[in-house]
Amino acid sequence: MTNSTRLLRWLTPPVRQERDDWTLLRSCADDAEQLATDSDAFRRLRISYRELNQQNQELKIAPQHKVLTQLQARVQVILLRCQLYLDAHPTHSVSQAQEPILTRILDYLCEEQRYIRQQLLLTQTTEHYVKQLKLATQDVWTKTYC
Repeated sequence: MTNSTRLLRWLTPPVRQERDDWTLLRSCADDAEQLATDSDAFRRLRISYRELNQQNQELKIAPQHKVLTQLQARVQVILLRCQLYLDAHPTHSVSQAQEPILTRILDYLCEEQRYIRQQLLLTQTTEHYVKQLKLATQDVWTKTYC
């Protein structure tokens, strides 16, 4: 098992659970009670979707961080699926039965983005300390001390 696979297994819901969530979301589409577009629940979903989408677009990940790039791409794919329901001009309506499922999916995405940001910060901090260590090492070996 590669490191990226291990990270994906730990971080995200199991693939089967995610697939079941999307299947359940589609099967609840025929529910008679649709959420009104001006309801608080729908507004919260739409705001959460917009924020996650914007944050994902703003993430700048260097090419050497392949695992984080994979995670960001995964988040983007799921956001594209959510776009059908939560975009400014959605092609699918959201029923009351679908609302908790979409909330759960967006919560997964929020957790993944939090993890990506933490890993980026950790990487930047590590790179800074390694650079400082190299400078200190050069200083010790090139200067004469008493």
